[in-house]
Amino acid sequence: DLRGIERDRHSASGGQLFKEVSVEINFSMWIEILKLQLAAVGFLQIKPQGKSMYPLMETDDTITIIRKDEYKVGDIVLYTKKERLILHRIIYKTEEGIYILVGDNAHGYEDQAADFEILGAAEQIIDTNRKEKEISDFPLYNYAAVKYAHVFRHIRNSPILGERIRYIVYRILHFLFYGIPVIIYRLECRGIHGKRERIKKI
Repeated sequence: DLRGIERDRHSASGGQLFKEVSVEINFSMWIEILKLQLAAVGFLQIKPQGKSMYPLMETDDTITIIRKDEYKVGDIVLYTKKERLILHRIIYKTEEGIYILVGDNAHGYEDQAADFEILGAAEQIIDTNRKEKEISDFPLYNYAAVKYAHVFRHIRNSPILGERIRYIVYRILHFLFYGIPVIIYRLECRGIHGKRERIKKI
């Protein structure tokens, strides 16, 4: 809940009387507040919890969310689902306009969202060391994350493999190849750091 303070000043005594007022805000109201903030100032900032978007985002990073007129495959979007706010990547858009989303580190859990459920897209990351990174700074990683998600989507949805076999193949490939996008991310991080250092010297 949100708490406001109702203040009653007593000029005669010079004292102050504070009355605490509790205001209950349900999930729908909270989402409307966030939408109003996006409309008013053009962005909002959140701190995600969990590892589903590792290595790009980690717990307590500050993520800047902006509103976009249109979302595309590869965008990382903030959307609502069952009274939760989730930050995952779009990997596919159906002919009906439904977005298929997964976390970069959570390929076993596919989700869906419509336009009206999406608040905005991630634009910038400020990590816990106060280093700023733009999502657009990682074109190779973003591309690899989408392609990697497609591979595992095909495995999960394969009509040839049984459910248990699909799970075993998924776990083996995840163990063997997940490091590839992480390596790409680390290399791009080093490239960004080196570029900024050269700019400082100039």
